[in-house]
Amino acid sequence: MDGDLRAVIEEWHRVVNEGDVTVARTIVTDDVEVGGPRGSASGVDAFISWIESAGIHLEPVAWHPLPDAGVVVEQRASRPGGGRSAEQHPIPVVTLFKLRGDRIAGSWRFDTVREALVYPAAVQ
Repeated sequence: MDGDLRAVIEEWHRVVNEGDVTVARTIVTDDVEVGGPRGSASGVDAFISWIESAGIHLEPVAWHPLPDAGVVVEQRASRPGGGRSAEQHPIPVVTLFKLRGDRIAGSWRFDTVREALVYPAAVQ
């Protein structure tokens, strides 16, 4: 996997985990798509809104590069201070990332790697 691709996705994790919306605006495309079990939305404002409301911490644990500037990342997800022992018991989740140039053009959350890999042909 290209080092630049990994660096951008690591920065995505940092800004999400820290709620750094200033830097978040600089690492995504203007038409970034964000998707998950509750639907999808597009645009920088939708991404920022998700960061502000999610309150999630995502720790990458495995990387699966795809052709054409994409990668599936397995993660441990927790909600610090989220109650119901979320901090003590992180759950596995998977995010499919699509890049355009040096920015993230899309991130979609799934429960399994298999689901991410078949999502419209892994976002051709």
